[in-house]
Amino acid sequence: MPIVLVNLPVDAVQSISAFVTSKRYTSLEEFVLLAITNQLTYEKGTGSGLSNDANPNLHDHNTSQGRTETTQAVSVRSLHNGLYVARSHPDVAVLECPLPKDELLWGQYYRFLPLKVVLRLLENTSTNAWPELHAFHEIVAKRVQELGGKLRALDEIGLQSRDGVKLSVGFPNARKPEKSTSRYIEQYVGTVNRQHVPYGFGPTIGFIGIQTATNECYIGLTEAGRQFATTPNPVLDHDDYSASLGPDEVHFLIHHICNQIPAEKRHIGATLTAIAEGHDTPDELDQILGQQYRGWFPAQTWSSKKITAMRSGVLSRLREMGIVRPKRKGIRVRYDLDNDWNEVAAPCLNKMDDLGPKAQDYRRELPP
Repeated sequence: MPIVLVNLPVDAVQSISAFVTSKRYTSLEEFVLLAITNQLTYEKGTGSGLSNDANPNLHDHNTSQGRTETTQAVSVRSLHNGLYVARSHPDVAVLECPLPKDELLWGQYYRFLPLKVVLRLLENTSTNAWPELHAFHEIVAKRVQELGGKLRALDEIGLQSRDGVKLSVGFPNARKPEKSTSRYIEQYVGTVNRQHVPYGFGPTIGFIGIQTATNECYIGLTEAGRQFATTPNPVLDHDDYSASLGPDEVHFLIHHICNQIPAEKRHIGATLTAIAEGHDTPDELDQILGQQYRGWFPAQTWSSKKITAMRSGVLSRLREMGIVRPKRKGIRVRYDLDNDWNEVAAPCLNKMDDLGPKAQDYRRELPP
């Protein structure tokens, strides 16, 4: 983003600093960017008055909504385009997708919000029948590039979800739009290999089914995918950027993984146990989880790079769900199970039957 130097009156800087100190804004830059965005919105509008009532995109400084209302000009909800609350189509049959009963979620499947967008688009564009796979890829490519731009704008004004990760992470970037969009589609939408076996986050977790008919492939939601797609999301449905997933979505994911994907349930249990027992740095977790991976899947080759990728993936997913969070001291990072987040940690831990002693002690301190 270009850097522009301007002279401001001392009293204006002091007033802005007071707003920043009161935590209504994260920085002077956020305040100035929002002021400019609001003025541009007004100038591009009717220009029929200076009141906020005449121009609803202008920021109301007296509102109690705080930061959320300061971002109306870059609102995700303003996109619509199939991203808003899904319209369920019960007349369109769900597609069956065999679940990976003994397969870990791959490390590159590290965020749920990008997957949520795919599911929402798939549900909302399937009014009469499921779309052809490559046609749907084209729909996704157009929509996620636009969404990625909106999320990057939110990142630039200092907004991020409670897990401390930028909202645009996982979405196509502006520097390499074609390459990053292709990677997004392969990673989150999925496709089929030469043996017509589906792969990608959606098929692997059991939310997307891909069927081959003659020379064409069709993509659709499974029953679980439809349920997750239609569950409200704070970012897509409410312009609430404090979390990329809502409590209902987190509870659904925990329930789905614990009941349908035993390998990933075991993966989560081992990770939480290691953290609870004090093995909470990336290196320590690599060592502990690496031993587990080799024991669970001895036929596979587990290089240090692969172990790190898998550990990074599970931590990122748990972090987005609000179950673990990092604590930094200088350049060192440790992961922690925090009681502040026990409303989401509790249901996850209560479904785990293979936790270590200290993780079990932590679970007993949480509400049922």
